[in-house]
Amino acid sequence: MIECRGGLGNRLGSLVSGLQVAKQCNLTPMINWTRHNTCDCPFEDLFQTNIDVFSILNHDLDLYTTVSHQGATDIKHNKRTISNILESNKPIFYFNDEIPKYLDPTITTKNLLQFKPKRQILDNVKNFVSTNQIDNNTQGLHIRKTDLDLVNEDSWIPIVEKNPKQKFFVCSDSKHAEEKFSKYSNVVTKSKSSYVEKFIDDKWKTSFFDADGNKARYNVNRSRDSVIQALEDLLILSHTDIQRTSRHSSFLRFAFFYKNLLKEIMA
Repeated sequence: MIECRGGLGNRLGSLVSGLQVAKQCNLTPMINWTRHNTCDCPFEDLFQTNIDVFSILNHDLDLYTTVSHQGATDIKHNKRTISNILESNKPIFYFNDEIPKYLDPTITTKNLLQFKPKRQILDNVKNFVSTNQIDNNTQGLHIRKTDLDLVNEDSWIPIVEKNPKQKFFVCSDSKHAEEKFSKYSNVVTKSKSSYVEKFIDDKWKTSFFDADGNKARYNVNRSRDSVIQALEDLLILSHTDIQRTSRHSSFLRFAFFYKNLLKEIMA
């Protein structure tokens, strides 16, 4: 059971690494993808796959051998993880939102081909890329803001201004950040109907209880449409000459991973 939590980038990390662990251990993979304030979008609205997908809010972990990077776990992520899994006599509950060091990322990220984006998403990306003539000559900037505020967008604006003949594609989870760039004639942005919002009027990292009484760790509301449009942004970004705007964004890392598989993904 591959547990997918957090935002889109975190969930992609669990998916590709969990599928690789299942393959190396000759296990049947299952995906658990629950809607949450950090990613309120069903799996089937984003991807298509032949793998069984579930939406289980609360697992009975006594039924599993747990392999996790968080909290109490039966098997830790280290160089003995695979051999320890092979010795287990229970189903495996797998959770790691990054690719662990014991897996080869070049091989692991090819598992993206096992859950391709929906046809409508791919068509939207193809049309946008074609209409705006976006290719590897376009510099791609991902400006990660909101809950982590990883990038100072103002540091990139002088670069855009000093290179008027260079085309840029800019995407962000902040409408305000995108608007700072969209006024430049050499910048392309994709208009969105929905952005990340705060769930309550407080700081991004405030914990709160949702309407069902469940504690939410982050004050983040990523609606279905905002997640779908984020995936479109990610795929458009993968068509560009991606600039390393942050060392810590999983979204940005997966843009690079998709870039290496672009022909197969977009087919």
